[in-house]
Amino acid sequence: GFIGRRPRRGVKMNLNERWSALESQGLPGVSQRVKPLGIAQYLGIDSTGNRSFFTLSKIEPKSWSQAGPINVVKKFLEGTDDWFLGMVLTDRAFIHEFSFLCEDLIEKVEGVEDESKALEIQQQAYEDWMEFFRRNRALGAEGIRGLFCELEFMRRNLETGVDQTQLIASWMGPFGAPQDYVFPNFHAVEIKSLQPSINRIRIANENQLAFDGELDLQVFRLQEVTSLNSGLSLDELISVVQENLQSETLKEFQLRLAKAGYTKTNPLNESLRFVVGDFWIFSANKAGFPKVVPSTLPMGVSNVKYEISLASISGFMKEPNGSL
Repeated sequence: GFIGRRPRRGVKMNLNERWSALESQGLPGVSQRVKPLGIAQYLGIDSTGNRSFFTLSKIEPKSWSQAGPINVVKKFLEGTDDWFLGMVLTDRAFIHEFSFLCEDLIEKVEGVEDESKALEIQQQAYEDWMEFFRRNRALGAEGIRGLFCELEFMRRNLETGVDQTQLIASWMGPFGAPQDYVFPNFHAVEIKSLQPSINRIRIANENQLAFDGELDLQVFRLQEVTSLNSGLSLDELISVVQENLQSETLKEFQLRLAKAGYTKTNPLNESLRFVVGDFWIFSANKAGFPKVVPSTLPMGVSNVKYEISLASISGFMKEPNGSL
């Protein structure tokens, strides 16, 4: 999968804003040259509305490997003397990662006038990224949002004086448990994040809301912000949590953080910033709560993904009190 990052990245170039401006034109097949000098690199929107990045050259480039949601296209443009080598992002869930990749490709060839040399450098930079992705499956933007909410739950409970040893030990999501937190008193908590204007909660499988004791579904609505003066990044939230931990629990927290897919080198840790808006707690084990659990499925059916509308569970809301 296309998740992760190379150990370093280029200067921020606001590529997301430039792609958004192209998308706002509402026309397929639009493109814009990145820089006026050097090898001809372009941002574009392809005929299907997907974001693309491509290079035009007089010299035939070597082919690049395919990778997850990136479709690599190489062709000679008939009626011209140009070769086209491009990447098309086929899954918008990875727009941030795609932007970082393209930023690096742009930076690496800056100031390189020789086309053959620039193509060689560009390919090496791309393959370096792909190798890093294969070795290090770090969190993508959606995973960052989910982890942010799990840690926001932890931060709130640490501030209310909950026993931190028990709290950290109960964070079971990183180990693959169906619920994010499972406490010893037959109480579990599943954490979900919602983007603005989205009013349906995605449930990963039939086991996520299956628990024999008390089960809370806690939902945070996250607004992504661009200003450094508002919100928190994942790295900043982790620092806040760690400041509240004693030395004996800090090591266990860091172990679980790594198990959750957190890597210090992921650029999304610092570039994505969130403000917490609405927050709800629902009693997910109350009679009549709409959900799919193993006992309700026909024999042989499993791994069922589904969504629950907020409106359908408004009657199951609990009063948030800032603690477990």
